[in-house]
Amino acid sequence: MMGFCKSTFFKRMDSSGFAFLMTLYRHIVRNAVFIYAIENKLDLPIGDENPMYGDTPEDMEGFFTDDNGAGEEDDIKRTLRIPTDMEHYMRKAQEYFRC
Repeated sequence: MMGFCKSTFFKRMDSSGFAFLMTLYRHIVRNAVFIYAIENKLDLPIGDENPMYGDTPEDMEGFFTDDNGAGEEDDIKRTLRIPTDMEHYMRKAQEYFRC
């Protein structure tokens, strides 16, 4: 499994930095969902029945800020903000089980 994840990350990194960061974000969210399920004695979400957070473009809206004074039309100057605290990911995991 580690080799599979590693090759996926390398392919995404080869695509673009943004694609790599989104793949990494989704990977952490999925891990948090499994941790949350195990800690709360819930069924493990195996399969594609429910989409995980980060799988749709709408999920990415909060990742960009206009710190550089850029307008909506100037996406190049916008700053990408990926959460780095595990609390954020555990909240997303909890939201997943509320759906």
